[in-house]
Amino acid sequence: MSSFTLRSLGQCRQHWNTAAEWSATAWAGEFPDDTAQTYLDQYAQVEASSTGIPDVVAAISPDDELLGIATFVLDDELPLAIEPGPWLAAVFVAPHARGMGVGRAITMWVTAKAQMLGFESIHLYTEDKREWYENLGWRYSRSSEINGLPVDVMALRLSTEFQSIYHLTTRQAWNLRRGDYTNPSLDTEGFIHCSSLHQLTTVANEYYRDANELLVLVIDPTQLNSPVRWEPPRHPDGSRADVVHLLYPHIYGTINTESAIDVVEMSRDSNSRFRLPPRLIQR
Repeated sequence: MSSFTLRSLGQCRQHWNTAAEWSATAWAGEFPDDTAQTYLDQYAQVEASSTGIPDVVAAISPDDELLGIATFVLDDELPLAIEPGPWLAAVFVAPHARGMGVGRAITMWVTAKAQMLGFESIHLYTEDKREWYENLGWRYSRSSEINGLPVDVMALRLSTEFQSIYHLTTRQAWNLRRGDYTNPSLDTEGFIHCSSLHQLTTVANEYYRDANELLVLVIDPTQLNSPVRWEPPRHPDGSRADVVHLLYPHIYGTINTESAIDVVEMSRDSNSRFRLPPRLIQR
């Protein structure tokens, strides 16, 4: 994955005009009356907000080039919407930056912020990216339309109280377990790394890209004998990773077998990148 940082666009005035031009052009079909000034006014609201909503995340390259943006709002102006909000909206990645992981990163930044603020779910609508979002753990809710354009409405559950969590391991390691499953990180870091569904493919492609027969343990935390803590990610040396508002589930102990309610092999796409298996999308 190429290097970039994530920041609130409210703190990056030098990128406002570029972001506004992108947005006015990209969403002209849905919002034909919006101009670049419409979005500049929104960015000013972000800058002045004391609640964290609305917000716009910006992916910025090491040489201060804007690579992508995504918006976090309570209402995304979908006519007759029955969803309570909040919404992930206006995800846009510069054409030359696509395939670098920018879209995933800014999407996860928004969903992690919604989780941090205590929301139990977040919603979006998309004309043609349903499969892409499903691979990040989003679920189709219903069909709708905006300004005559058909869209799929989708949702992502954020509440962690009863949410399944996911651990990646190889088939060999799983088959060699004796009793409860453990992992070397339990000895070196004090916990076993896990992910939520929308984090799973990012972790698989970042840390397990060369793994053969990569399995996902679907874990019911209510059946675990060990405690789970949602914490910022850590590097193998124990230091905190520089990721804004992103929490991962860590299991502080072994994984008792009965808590693994399903074991699924990860799928790969035509480019050999991991994607969510259909069975996980349909759960």
